[in-house]
Amino acid sequence: MATKLEKSIHREMIANGILAGRDVGRIIVSLEAGDLITFRQKGKRTRYTVPLQAVMNLALMNHLVGRYQAEIDNYNSGRRKKRPRKPTISIFNPMLLKALKTA
Repeated sequence: MATKLEKSIHREMIANGILAGRDVGRIIVSLEAGDLITFRQKGKRTRYTVPLQAVMNLALMNHLVGRYQAEIDNYNSGRRKKRPRKPTISIFNPMLLKALKTA
């Protein structure tokens, strides 16, 4: 059985973070009580906090797109006759989804 998240846990990422195409150095990740995840640059005070549910939705969306791409590759190689349908991702607000696709 998993332990409940009752106090914050802070860890430093192994890889350097990349923000807007440039290296920003080490990133500190915090899992906080209240089901939040916070990111900040090492040595900086600015924090970026996101609910864990939003991270889960993004992971689900990433999984669906990856699975669709594998099915398309299978279709293009001639092993599959029927073209797979594109996944309908309606997890986010349409305006937010459009913003994520342009990023």
